[in-house]
Amino acid sequence: MLMPCGLGEKTISCLITGILLPIIGSKNCISQMGWLMPEVRVQGKIIICQEGENLRQLCLKNGIEIHNCQSRWINCRGIGTCGTCAVKIEGEVSEANWKDRARRALPPHSLDKDRRLACQTKVLGDIKIQKYDGFWGQGDTIIW
Repeated sequence: MLMPCGLGEKTISCLITGILLPIIGSKNCISQMGWLMPEVRVQGKIIICQEGENLRQLCLKNGIEIHNCQSRWINCRGIGTCGTCAVKIEGEVSEANWKDRARRALPPHSLDKDRRLACQTKVLGDIKIQKYDGFWGQGDTIIW
């Protein structure tokens, strides 16, 4: 028997058979509770994650090198002080915290550029991320 779930516009309907089984259109990955999970589009890949997952950790866990050049070895390891994990993000993520804003306010970054620190960003919905050139990802040329 098909019944509406009321879980939002991403879920079309549910089939109740002792467990919640959403029936969806183009989405193909669903959490155990029946919620659609965010998709992160990066380097031509689609990574499915939990809502609220840290973007830097998610990328590294899935083989996406979030740092450019030597910053792979010379970075703050996710505490938000170096700025080498700066990326452009389109989609729903957490608000920039004070560490993110403070670091991006210092050269070579600028608050005028549409970048975020991946280590200080939580994925809240479907997103697309791009990395720019430069040691800190501060450049103007997209590298992926």
